[in-house]
Amino acid sequence: LLDTYVGRRAGPQVLAGRIHRGAGERIRAALWWCDLRGFTDLGEVVGADGLIPVLNEYFEDAGGAVAAEGGEILKFIGDALLAVF
Repeated sequence: LLDTYVGRRAGPQVLAGRIHRGAGERIRAALWWCDLRGFTDLGEVVGADGLIPVLNEYFEDAGGAVAAEGGEILKFIGDALLAVF
């Protein structure tokens, strides 16, 4: 459950007592942010019920690409995704 909220790399470190609130660590990383182009217009055409399957497929594909390259998804933000590598 902790991994869901802080990530699969940080979760075990928190449980081991190596990370405390307010602690920080400098890392070399690349951040990736992406969103679904035309999402607002799409929502107006397909409605709320039509958007859920589109978002599920989109996040499955994007999340798979992140995982395949060793990244970690930090957040889903509406139709956007934030990941770290």
